[in-house]
Amino acid sequence: MYSLERRRERYAILYIYKILTGKSINNLNIRFSIHQRRGRLCHIERIYPRANARIKTLKENAFSVRAPLIFNALPRYLRESTEHLDGFKNQLDKFLRTIPDQPKLPHYHISAASNSIIDQLAQRRADGLY
Repeated sequence: MYSLERRRERYAILYIYKILTGKSINNLNIRFSIHQRRGRLCHIERIYPRANARIKTLKENAFSVRAPLIFNALPRYLRESTEHLDGFKNQLDKFLRTIPDQPKLPHYHISAASNSIIDQLAQRRADGLY
């Protein structure tokens, strides 16, 4: 079983995929594009650099910003998948099993900055494992 953080991130990925395939309404106004080298990506809403720090934090942690970031961190074969939802879930779960799920606990050392998929993938890339 995944940690709570990993389950939330998995939900965000699945929700973005549902928007992408037209199975859910795009009420977050998420736009998609196909990049020549990186494949299918979500556009992430810009955060005004001069905004108050509190406003920036709220905006960065909003679902409409965080979910596309997580989706864009996935490998290209997952972002460009055209399978039905169940097939995509299977592919996603197979991929998530390869990423360490290490929630923050007292006196427990983790190698990445956090347990987020984004940070875990960045750490694996830095270690040359991915």
